[in-house]
Amino acid sequence: MIFDEAHQLPDIASQYFGQSLSSRQLLDLAKDITIAYRTELKDTQQLQKCADRLAQSAQDFRLQLGDPGYRGNLRELLADSHIQRALLLLDDALELCYDVAKLSLGRSALLDAAFERATLYRGRLKRLKEINQPGYSYWYECTSRHFTLALTPLTVAEKFKEVMAQKSGSWIFTSATLSVNDDLHHFTARLGIDEAQTLLLPSPFDYQHQALLCVPRNLPLPKPARRGAPPGGDAQAADRGQRRSLLYAVHLARHDARSGGAVPRHHDATGAAAGRDQ
Repeated sequence: MIFDEAHQLPDIASQYFGQSLSSRQLLDLAKDITIAYRTELKDTQQLQKCADRLAQSAQDFRLQLGDPGYRGNLRELLADSHIQRALLLLDDALELCYDVAKLSLGRSALLDAAFERATLYRGRLKRLKEINQPGYSYWYECTSRHFTLALTPLTVAEKFKEVMAQKSGSWIFTSATLSVNDDLHHFTARLGIDEAQTLLLPSPFDYQHQALLCVPRNLPLPKPARRGAPPGGDAQAADRGQRRSLLYAVHLARHDARSGGAVPRHHDATGAAAGRDQ
């Protein structure tokens, strides 16, 4: 078994062995229950009511989280009485969906699948509320319309070791960024790999002779809306070789550089190929 870009594995494993519940999942569940009611179970009006209650509770909980674009400590969040109340209402709404869907099991494949998800989400929410369990990081994140509640294990070494023990054979991890100070212990320790054959190979790229970083003099502060073009002399210096790449953070800066003569006229404005401004 070969893992390329293996430096990502510890973070991926943390997500895999953790648990999360998002408002998107709850709203999708409410939507599927509604569809099942309207298409196959029109005689069970409670399905519509419980779906509406779940959707409303999820939206209300998002509003209690405040401004969007924030990620914080779930333990601290749940210390707030208003958050506790909103979470209780959300838990009750999810429990109601579970109970109502259970009464109609076997009558609709869509509702049966929704019941399975409701069961899963009930368990996740219960686990997320147990914030006193040691060895986990409890966190939450909110966007303009949605939220995510999650827990992540502080270490995945033992769990990953168990997975490796279940799969006999060779495990090969490769990446250009696995080592720290020419040593792989940091990577192997995070994944619980006690014994491993390691090999460090130097890069075939000659950075000393094949790379050039051009930093223009007298760069303006990044705050002004119109930053202006970099001095032409520095950009021209990067153009002395047969291949060059000029990188601009915004299209406006590239336009200014061209109009100011910083970029040679033979450069293609699309910046699509090597040897052209990008």
